[in-house]
Amino acid sequence: MIKLYAAITTCLLILPQATACGQRVVEWSGYEWNVSDSGDQRRGPGNNLFSGSDKNVFIDANGLLHLKISQRDDGQWTSSQVALTKSLGYGTYQWELASRWDGYASNVVVGLFTYLSPARVASQTDGEVGNKKPDTPHEIDIEFTSAWGPGNHFFTTHDPDTKSPGVHFLSKPNTDNTTHRFRWSQAEIQWESFEGFLTEGTQASYPLQETLAGKGLGRSIRHIYNGPVVPKDLDEVPIINFWIFHPKDQKPYVEGPDNDKEHELIIRSFKYIPLGK
Repeated sequence: MIKLYAAITTCLLILPQATACGQRVVEWSGYEWNVSDSGDQRRGPGNNLFSGSDKNVFIDANGLLHLKISQRDDGQWTSSQVALTKSLGYGTYQWELASRWDGYASNVVVGLFTYLSPARVASQTDGEVGNKKPDTPHEIDIEFTSAWGPGNHFFTTHDPDTKSPGVHFLSKPNTDNTTHRFRWSQAEIQWESFEGFLTEGTQASYPLQETLAGKGLGRSIRHIYNGPVVPKDLDEVPIINFWIFHPKDQKPYVEGPDNDKEHELIIRSFKYIPLGK
């Protein structure tokens, strides 16, 4: 069942970066998406400026969604983010990408995920933020970046009080076209990544494979988690973001991509399948 929000809830409470009501909304892949714009105020993730301009976020003539990391006329670098205007609940969340991530600058991050702020989770459950117990899980992630160690392909779920039970892979797709999804239920989360577009029905038997040398070389990029940090079905929303990772102790400080180039992420589609269908 799709859950709808009052406008004030969407504006003030749902998004990781709250923006004013009346913000830009784009229609894409059968849904409406709020476009984040932080103006000149740096916000998370990554202490970034998020631009809602049609230079950073736009839909092309073929219906593909483009998110960009770009440099403003004043030299400041800006990131991009869109968040669904509805909460969808348990089920399968699937994104088809039409651009590859293994050529991005090492500090660039792609995020495909569901999110609800820890405080909002705690207010709707018996959880308490900061009690060192896995009782306020709030995020399910598929992320691509070379900023966090030997991998570039991450599956994880988050609880602000405990260590994230994530896994990482090193992936090098053979094509620009890939599919990534997770199936979220009350008891577990299942992540998978594939070569090609699954909606065309031709690539379901070709999972992406681990390319990092070692015992896992050649294994399918998939993971099942059924531990204590499985989020409950609350008011979470799907989000897509494209941003720059800024370590707090980075010296010298690098504001933009570490190759000093603008970047683009192209997403072909988003699909949601309710649990049980």
